[in-house]
Amino acid sequence: MEPVCFRVPRQLEQTIRVEYWELPFFYRPYHFHRECQLSYILNSSGSVYISNSCIPFAKGDMFLLGKNLPHVFRSESASDVKSPSDNPARAISVFFDFDQFMEILAKLPESRSLQKLLIDSKFGIKTSLAKGSILEKWMMSLNQAQGFDQVISLIKTLALFADAKTIQYISPHSLPIKDPLDGKRLDRVFDFIQINYFNPIALEEVASHINMTPSAFCRFFKKKTQKTFTNYLIEIRIARACKLLIQNDFTVSETCFESGYNSTSNFHRHFRRITGLSPNEYKRKILNID
Repeated sequence: MEPVCFRVPRQLEQTIRVEYWELPFFYRPYHFHRECQLSYILNSSGSVYISNSCIPFAKGDMFLLGKNLPHVFRSESASDVKSPSDNPARAISVFFDFDQFMEILAKLPESRSLQKLLIDSKFGIKTSLAKGSILEKWMMSLNQAQGFDQVISLIKTLALFADAKTIQYISPHSLPIKDPLDGKRLDRVFDFIQINYFNPIALEEVASHINMTPSAFCRFFKKKTQKTFTNYLIEIRIARACKLLIQNDFTVSETCFESGYNSTSNFHRHFRRITGLSPNEYKRKILNID
């Protein structure tokens, strides 16, 4: 089974990316990405395939997966679950750059256990959290924190993980990755998006940037990222909008146009779909404005 490369939609100015997943089932292609991944299972059970190993997972399990480590979470099959819509698979996942964190931690002698944890993440590491434990509380706080508070919460969460008593190393071997995709073309696309996301981007324009037809580009991008180009661009723009709202004190209209939208109705619709809140609701919630 050849893993596919997945690109985490993390902006250049983002140190980490936090995602809340709520799906009928966990099931996606066997894949890898250059970021480390910390995942906490809020609801669901099934099997997780990591490198050349397969183990069960259940509610309350936490996993730390190293950079470029092939993996996939697969819930119980639909035939085993009577009503998946009433019992969705839920998880919080955090993505961060291994090299960036190791460079910071290398200067802190107090962080040796944390450095070892990150180095050992290449094998995949599992622990199980008790309801209400301090580690669970810090992990849950990551989903609410913003900006530098998110970074602090992640470091604290990883430090607690390193001290956990029930750590399990999953795969005894780290398999070499044979990257089947044209990385240079994909990187050119991502660089183009980062530079131009605040301008209108036509599909023909980005496809021609890597000498592809629009239809061929759509197939290429979906296969390599597991996202459509349109959805990826929306995620990048809304992530930028969130930052502008809370860090630059932009109005909603200013944020709309600075994020690459020329229609406030589209902006509001996309913002609510991604965050679950309107721009004003999001700003009040993050800044604790009554």
